[in-house]
Amino acid sequence: MLLLIGSTVSAQVFRIGIYNQEGITMGDITKKEIKSSSAGYVDYNSNSGLEINYFLESNLGFGLRWSYDYLGRDVDTYEADLKKMLGVTDDQYDLTQNFAYWAVGTDLGISYQLDISQKVQLEPYFYFGFKALRSPLTSMVYSVNNTTYEFKTKPYLFFGYSYSPGVKLHWNFMKHFGLYASLEYDGNSFIKDDERTLLYSYNSLEISDMERSYKYNSVNFGFGLAFRFGKELNK
Repeated sequence: MLLLIGSTVSAQVFRIGIYNQEGITMGDITKKEIKSSSAGYVDYNSNSGLEINYFLESNLGFGLRWSYDYLGRDVDTYEADLKKMLGVTDDQYDLTQNFAYWAVGTDLGISYQLDISQKVQLEPYFYFGFKALRSPLTSMVYSVNNTTYEFKTKPYLFFGYSYSPGVKLHWNFMKHFGLYASLEYDGNSFIKDDERTLLYSYNSLEISDMERSYKYNSVNFGFGLAFRFGKELNK
């Protein structure tokens, strides 16, 4: 995950950065139980974003960031479980499915910079905000007992909140530019809502709504690039 670079811990410094993180995903969304209301078959995640920070003379900083999460799905296991659930026993079917969930979020944060040297700072931080999670589309056309069916789950948006404590290690290799590494814990919880499933053939239609509530946590590590400017840097 790319994170932002800190100032030389002085007054009125702005920082704009981009970051990318790779993480280990945990929580209900990693379950591989097709009939579970919280299972998502997720086995990895990637996170990237844009961050803007403002630092006071006291080294206290305030931040705003926009993030994008890509939650990769174990599509092979999901396909095998879906076939079993629908009673498909051969390879005469056509399956279309998205490879991931994705989420977008907006967070507000607070941080504090600690000098290690003139060009290196350690910055613990905490962000809190809101996220929207989009569930994947699945569509399978198959035949059982000489009848052709289509099974479909429609993509849906789930809304919730996230919180992210972490720490960054900054290296200001130039006056206005820096690099950093970050380690972060990311917690996410989404409000329960109905997700619709359709199963139909030429003479039948079955509509069912399952109440789902997705949750996931991750431990992320990444790198960032930042640009710094402000009155303090012009002295």
